[in-house]
Amino acid sequence: MQSNVWKHSKLVIGSIVLSSLISFVNLGHISLSYAQVSERDTPREPPASVGPVDGQTYAVKVQGSQAYIGVGLRLIILDVSDPTTPVVLGESTDLPDDVRDLKVVDSYAYLATGKGGLLVFDISDPSTPFQVGGYDTPGNASGVYVSGKFAYIADGAAGTHIINVLEPSHLVLVGTAPTERWDWEVFVIDGVAYIAADEEGLRVVNVVDPSRPQQLATFSTYGDATGVFVADGFAYVTAGSSGLWILDVTHPDNPVVANTDKSEYTRKVHVEGEFAYISTERKGVMIINVKNPKRPRRLRRFAAARSANMVDVVDDYMFVADGVGGLLAISVSGSKNEERRREFRSLRRSPRNDR
Repeated sequence: MQSNVWKHSKLVIGSIVLSSLISFVNLGHISLSYAQVSERDTPREPPASVGPVDGQTYAVKVQGSQAYIGVGLRLIILDVSDPTTPVVLGESTDLPDDVRDLKVVDSYAYLATGKGGLLVFDISDPSTPFQVGGYDTPGNASGVYVSGKFAYIADGAAGTHIINVLEPSHLVLVGTAPTERWDWEVFVIDGVAYIAADEEGLRVVNVVDPSRPQQLATFSTYGDATGVFVADGFAYVTAGSSGLWILDVTHPDNPVVANTDKSEYTRKVHVEGEFAYISTERKGVMIINVKNPKRPRRLRRFAAARSANMVDVVDDYMFVADGVGGLLAISVSGSKNEERRREFRSLRRSPRNDR
């Protein structure tokens, strides 16, 4: 069997310039790695580490040709029109806390920043993103979802808040859905909020009237629910050591189990078309065919270099927020035996407590 070949290059902005892979100022050390990974085998050793990494990468969102990632205390914007050679376009100044989640709508980025609450950035000029508004939530902002004129913030022990963001410079709290545990992530569709609520499992809340959210149901996943994605009448819930739960939510007030897979530790999930992409932290990303959610089929796994936290998918590439490993852009097209991976890194800060 052919051995895996690792190639990497290093770019130190401000002192050394290697080719033109990335051009940016004051980002410190950036390393890019290329690897070929077989379908069945995980490389026995990770890409060689080149320089430290600046903070954990928890969040990624790709819109068009640009990727928005939270790296430690900063929002960084990349041009990924060619995912094999990402180009840094701009970055924010330091934020109050790590970027835990983010969403992009039109020319604004909405960031859940832990103890920093909700922050809104104008990204109309990606070279100079700047904050235009914010709301200091009482808990620990872990997830954000934007629908219409409202942002929904999963705020840890403080529950899920509904904030009017029609005027980004003047954010107004409209309502709160309290929790008994810890709200990690929220997904909103058709006037219903689906909340990954730790030991409480999945919470289902009617938010048709955002000033008076009404809890419709809870569903125990027998584990710490940290991620949720809803598509075509099914809720996909990641529940830590209890694995992946697929729930039929045709009737939101009565979720019904469609299927479960408890064989893997799961953290977050993204559904695109007929595929679900599940981040499993140190075991990377697992891809499942969910064309029939009641009979999902495992397809393959991609090993992450560090710790797969969040996934976004655009066209033929899967973008993975990989903790201290930075951002991975993984081709999911082509042959079944080889895939290409690129890795983005910046400087390291001291690790932080998730809560």
